[in-house]
Amino acid sequence: MNSTRSFFSISPPIVLENLRRFWTIPAFGFAAYFLTGLFPLILDVDNRDYMFRAILEFRHPGFIAFFCLFPLITAAVLQRYMFAPGSVAVMHSLPFTRARLFNSQLVSGLLLIWLPIVAVCLISVAMSFGSPWHYKELLDSGAMEAQVIPVYVIAARFALMLLLTFFVFAVCLLAGIVCGNTPMHLVVCILLNSILPMIVSICYAYCTHFLFGFDASSESLEFIGSLSPLSYLPITAGAPGALAIVVYIAAGALICVCASILYARRPLEKAGDSITFRFMEWVICFATTLAGTTLMAFYFQTISDNNNNMYFYAGMAIGAVITMLITRIILKKSPRIWNRETAVQFGVFAAVVLVLLLSLRLDLFGYERRIPAGERIASATLNIPTPGYPGEIVQPYTYSGAGFYTFSEPENIAAITAFHRNITDRRHEPRNIWPYYEAYSRLNLQYSQPGIFGGVSRSWRLPLGFFAQDENLRRLVESDEFRAQNSLDNPKLGTLRQISIRGYADSEQIALSSYEFDGFKAAVNADLRLLPAERIFSTRVPFCMLYLEFQQQAEGRANIPNGQISIGITADFKNTVEWLADSGYYELITGWIGAIDSIQLVHVVDDVQESVGFFSDPYLIRMAVDYGENMLVDGREYYIVAPTASSGLPDGWHGITDDLPMPAPAVMPDWYLSPGNPALKALLAATGE
Repeated sequence: MNSTRSFFSISPPIVLENLRRFWTIPAFGFAAYFLTGLFPLILDVDNRDYMFRAILEFRHPGFIAFFCLFPLITAAVLQRYMFAPGSVAVMHSLPFTRARLFNSQLVSGLLLIWLPIVAVCLISVAMSFGSPWHYKELLDSGAMEAQVIPVYVIAARFALMLLLTFFVFAVCLLAGIVCGNTPMHLVVCILLNSILPMIVSICYAYCTHFLFGFDASSESLEFIGSLSPLSYLPITAGAPGALAIVVYIAAGALICVCASILYARRPLEKAGDSITFRFMEWVICFATTLAGTTLMAFYFQTISDNNNNMYFYAGMAIGAVITMLITRIILKKSPRIWNRETAVQFGVFAAVVLVLLLSLRLDLFGYERRIPAGERIASATLNIPTPGYPGEIVQPYTYSGAGFYTFSEPENIAAITAFHRNITDRRHEPRNIWPYYEAYSRLNLQYSQPGIFGGVSRSWRLPLGFFAQDENLRRLVESDEFRAQNSLDNPKLGTLRQISIRGYADSEQIALSSYEFDGFKAAVNADLRLLPAERIFSTRVPFCMLYLEFQQQAEGRANIPNGQISIGITADFKNTVEWLADSGYYELITGWIGAIDSIQLVHVVDDVQESVGFFSDPYLIRMAVDYGENMLVDGREYYIVAPTASSGLPDGWHGITDDLPMPAPAVMPDWYLSPGNPALKALLAATGE
């Protein structure tokens, strides 16, 4: 019973004395919260509701900054007596146990941190009674409706602030116990509050670098941020969920228990030293050295050939030596660190990193080769890479991203897993098979499976030519399940509201009646259903671009006023071209072709250019237009087609590839022809080659 009372007891005189001595902390805290949050709300009537909602949702930068800063300052002020030999001797000569002193400091600190937050909460609630806070929601009609924020929601969000500051303050108290001076205390406060996110981020970085297909998605970033409130709030810009709150409270309580136990064993003679516990020297050395090693490794990688890991390993070695030596000098407060202990620490660190690298480099856990069993896959979602300018195949634009398609039919699931297996089988092929000159595209694959983890996700950067060559992917894009989603009738797109057409000389918005909208959709859908796999993976130059705006409805969210997709119209879209021509847009989409008097063909091999000749035959010009490419699948050898016109090209001509999101070759072409292109065969035949 006595030990229980000692562990949970506090000293009211110490608490009151701390409040009396350090009253400036809550006073300054209230001023900071009030001036950055409530005071602008009082002055700015127009945006007051938006700003207040940003405070409640932890998106207000001023609130977040002070919210993270005050626990650290409070811990540093309350624990500064432990960093001077005279002060620590006086405090521990008083008639109470260390456990009671620790509990009193904990309660004092929480009161100093919480009082300004409670005061701001009470003022906000009082202001809401006089003039209720609102938030605006977009309705299906497109109108904005104001909803009153209930008082209990305001109180709950401020209560959440109290819980999160408890976790941060508990970590800061632990940092003060293991440190022996104020500067080191401040540094270790930040280090311990961010050590888990930092270590996990470093592991993700190494996995991304070494593991073929490792998927570091936005969910991964959110998971990393959730490991600490100091990283969660800036990264996610929103309030944490119920599970995260429970974890923070439990972790904070556990940290307090550990801090109390360590405080009872803290050697008083260590006051003034950098670190009071030897095990913390290992923790700090390992954490800082791992961070320095990683930063130096990736820095060396960026200034070298990205395909040469020797620079990466050299950067790791240099970063490890430099960071550990600097850390040891700071901790020991002396340059005399060349001893057995330093060698042992460095040896253990090198061994741990070596095991980590070998396990990743050799894929000892089978991550790269892991493919889910087909019978356990409920569905699979992937983005179909459709190169071209800028997305000539319909790509649904939703909250989940653009161009993602979901498949659940057994034959399509089998095709996806076979495609996945083909990727993993080729992961170790030398670079001369997947050349440096090739254009690449990012492929993201997500399997949905029953179970707590929900499935497997992979992300690869693959050559464009690889997609067109894979028979499984070709079958997939020619399946009925794909064509149903690759359609303007896809429910994800929403309601078609507006069509704009952009030619190479001009652009125009198309105003259509509901009947004409139906005819347009029918023409486009008919063409999309007929597109073969070769067309989907091609880089054909479009005659014009159609930009379609939709009124979208995302599940659980407000409407999106202007969701947009783009369709590049080529000669394959016969029904669409016919519909546009009948609607009076023929000159807009193909008139620029008639302005071309001749074309020049230039042969490029490894960036060395040679002119093949000029062609003025209308048939050859039209062939070059119909089969022209706007992206290089393989940049080692290709042909440039450059148009000329005696009367000048149409006003507003900008060149077909001017807007491509890729590095330009030595000479900016208007379009390309790759070896084997039908138009190139016809042009070379005309020259006699």
